This record gives sequence, structure tokens and C-alpha cells, in this order.
Amino acid sequence: MAKLENEYDRLDELRLDVETDICAGKENIARIENKIEALKNDLADHKNVVNVKKRQLEKVIADKRDVQQRIMRSKNEAARRKANAIMKQYNIVIENESYREYGEYVFSVWVGKPEWLKRDDPLEDGHFAHDWHEVLWLVDFYAKWHPDHPDHEKRQVLKIAPHA
Repeated sequence: MAKLENEYDRLDELRLDVETDICAGKENIARIENKIEALKNDLADHKNVVNVKKRQLEKVIADKRDVQQRIMRSKNEAARRKANAIMKQYNIVIENESYREYGEYVFSVWVGKPEWLKRDDPLEDGHFAHDWHEVLWLVDFYAKWHPDHPDHEKRQVLKIAPHA
């Protein structure tokens, strides 16, 4: 009988140890589940921060693009004004062959030899311009051939325009 009581006590201690281990395991599981929940909340917060930063970056990129376009428009406008002044002063005519393609405006201008220039064309190739800076270069190139131009002695004959 003593042997059975000892065995009973030993098994009871084992049961208590197992129950203690189970309680400790449940507490560990609860602690880990709380950590997982906290990490999920942190992840959601970080995702929100990332989304906010992405939107801020997209806005900065769009603003930068807008500023670059305004700068280009301003530079093109200045080049257009200079080219128009030279065309008017030296009677140089351009042919605007711009068109719309797939919703986009394609700028294309032909600058040919002025009528007052009574020699072969000093520019063999490169008469088309695709922005106002190229138009300005071509108009200025032909204006130098006018005898009244201050840089008349700097005129030159070219096979091809630099922008072509």
C-alpha cells in the first residue's frame, strides 16, 4: 500500500508539474499573442506612414515636373520672342508645320533660305526645328547673312545644322 501511495503522490506531483507547465505555456502563448497583436498594430502604423510618404513623394515629383515645365515654357517663350524679333527685323519667313498626334502637340517648323539671300543656301541640311531654341538658331544663322547684321562677317556655310 505504501508503494501505491508513493506512486500516487509521485503521479500527483507530475500532474501538478504538468498543470503548472500548461499554465505557464498558456501564459507564454498569451504573451506571444499580445506581442503579435502589437507587432500587427506597429506594421499597420508603418504601412500608413509609408503610404503618407508615398503620396508626399508623388506630390513633390508632380510639383517638380510642373516647375520644370514652367521653366521650359519660359525659356521657349524667350527664344520665341527673340526669334520673332529677328524674323521681323531681317524679313525671314518660317513655315509652321506643327500638328497634333495621338493627343500630343508635335512642334515642327521649317526655316528656309530668305528671299533676299541671292546665293545658294548656306545651310545644306537641318532646316527643320523642333523647339524655339532651334528656330532661334536657324533664324540667327540666316540673319548673319544679311548685310546690315552686326555679325555679318561671322557668317558661315554649313553642311548641317547643329541640332539636326
